[in-house]
Amino acid sequence: MLQSAFTKKTASVVLPLIQKASYSAVSTATSNGIRVATLPEQSPVASLSVVVGAGSRAEDSSNLGVAHHLKNFGFKNTNKRSALRITREAELQGAFLTTSLGRESLVYSAEFLREDLPYFVELLGEVVADTKYENYEFKDIHKTVVQESKIALANPEVAVIEALHSTAFRSGLGNSIYASPASKVSCESLKAFVGQKFVDSNIAVVANGVEQEQVAELVSKYFSDIANGSASATAPSKYFGGEARIEASGETGHFALAFEGAPIFSDEFAKLQVLRHLLGGEKRAKWAVGGSALTEAASKISGASIATFNTGYSDAGLFGIYVQGPNASVSELTKVAVDQLKKATENISEEEFQRAVAQAKYATVSLYETRLGRAEVYGNQLLASGKSFSSAELVQQIEKISVKDVQNVAAKVLKSKTSSAAHGNVYTLPYADSLNL
Repeated sequence: MLQSAFTKKTASVVLPLIQKASYSAVSTATSNGIRVATLPEQSPVASLSVVVGAGSRAEDSSNLGVAHHLKNFGFKNTNKRSALRITREAELQGAFLTTSLGRESLVYSAEFLREDLPYFVELLGEVVADTKYENYEFKDIHKTVVQESKIALANPEVAVIEALHSTAFRSGLGNSIYASPASKVSCESLKAFVGQKFVDSNIAVVANGVEQEQVAELVSKYFSDIANGSASATAPSKYFGGEARIEASGETGHFALAFEGAPIFSDEFAKLQVLRHLLGGEKRAKWAVGGSALTEAASKISGASIATFNTGYSDAGLFGIYVQGPNASVSELTKVAVDQLKKATENISEEEFQRAVAQAKYATVSLYETRLGRAEVYGNQLLASGKSFSSAELVQQIEKISVKDVQNVAAKVLKSKTSSAAHGNVYTLPYADSLNL
């Protein structure tokens, strides 16, 4: 009774604060066809991100790994500036330049003092439209890409997530964001990829802390060399399911079990977000065990953890469970998680439901908390649908969800084909068909 009263009291105070948190962008298309979104925040620091629909999903079998190589070409020599000049000028203005790669987009970003906006719009327009892509630079970049891939895939969690996507989707979203050391990408194939994907309809510019009119005017001026047209078509996602098993030494095993999810920002995705937090797995206090059956089960085994995930893309998604712990314990822990998923189809208390809704709201608003985080969210929204969704709109979407909605989506998940990836002692780690799904 005490816990229930505390939950209700906390919800009455905290949830309205979360609901009021809103990051809303003003978006438009410039005269040269590039979509621009701005958040006119009152801050001396601003940011500018160019989001290109050129993630690993856009690769085909002839150029796997090209997006990873392209990411590392960010801020190299252009026809106007050398890489050294770009670095020095950014340092002199106290700015930070970054590139990041996801399955659906490649993002070039700059963070700077807001009065320096004209320089950085010009710079990013130049980087996107006028990088040289020299052969001698490509050779050095290839070496760096191979090293990055080896380091990343040596991490079991990264290896499992990449294998899980490959198993679930095969190609497209199944393409790894890390280039294989055996990648056949060449400087010429990279240039061809740029020619196909770096066109006005496949680019969005997102700015924080500056005015819409100023950004739109500058983008019209400095992105004028971007080619017009439509990007080469990317095949719609198809979910297959399957199993991947990676044998590795050591006492710790990793196992991910996934089901077909939903496109990000869809109503179905919002329901899955509530289901994810209903199942739990995340600690909310550093030294506490946690309030869910998953955290309680994991706390009984040294080094064990159970996490739930809900990953959404423009036209597909993955919902699942990630278990880590001593090889011999992973199977039993996974069964605990599956049992909780089954339970969610029939028995959800009001208190559990309200907790899950509150946590789903918090997770949604958190996507918008950083400048670069907001830029990636809005950029991908613009590329996928031509419009942007504020955090308040997504919170309202979650508030419309009922207990029955969550039960129904849990039942739908359990009817999906499974995808799984195991890393460790594969003779001990579970198979999906051993979990009584």
